[in-house]
Amino acid sequence: MSKCDICRMRKTCELILFEDDDVSVFLTETPAGLGHVIVTTKKHFENLEKAPDYLFAWAFTIANKVSKVMLESVNMQGLNLLIEVGKVGHPIINLVPRFENDNLGMKWDPKPGDQEELKTVQLMYESETKSMGVSEDKPKSAPQETKSDDKEISDKEDYRIKQLLRIP
Repeated sequence: MSKCDICRMRKTCELILFEDDDVSVFLTETPAGLGHVIVTTKKHFENLEKAPDYLFAWAFTIANKVSKVMLESVNMQGLNLLIEVGKVGHPIINLVPRFENDNLGMKWDPKPGDQEELKTVQLMYESETKSMGVSEDKPKSAPQETKSDDKEISDKEDYRIKQLLRIP
C-alpha cells in the first residue's frame, strides 16, 4: 500500500508517543477531540482475521497502558475506545478522551432487540465460536491478596489503593 495514510502519518508524525517493532502510538492529525490517540500495527493487514492474535493482543496491551497515562494526565471524564479494521489496511485502536460538553456526538440509543432475531444471531455466532481455536490454557489472573487484619476495606478505599499501586 504505497498510499497508506496510516503509514504516512506514522512516518511523518512529530507527535509519536510510543513505538516498537510492531506498533505505533501517536496523536492523530485529524482528532475527534483533544488528545485523540491512535494505536496501530506497523504492518498492513487486509482484515482483522489476517492479523496474528499476539499482535492484536500486544496492541491492546499498549492501548491499555496509554489509556492509563491519558486518564492520569488529562482531566477527562471518560474515554471512548473505538476499533477500526479493514478500512485502511491497519487495525487501529482509537483512544478518544471525553470531556463534559465536548459535543462529540459519539452516542447511540440502545433499544431492545427482537428476541427471535437475537436468538438467530446467537445460534449463528455459537456455531462458529465453538471451533475458533481458543486454547483452554488461557492465562490465569493473579490471585487477590488478602489483608491480614480483620478490618475490611471499602470499595472506595480499595479503588484508591489500586490507583496508588499504578503510580510508577
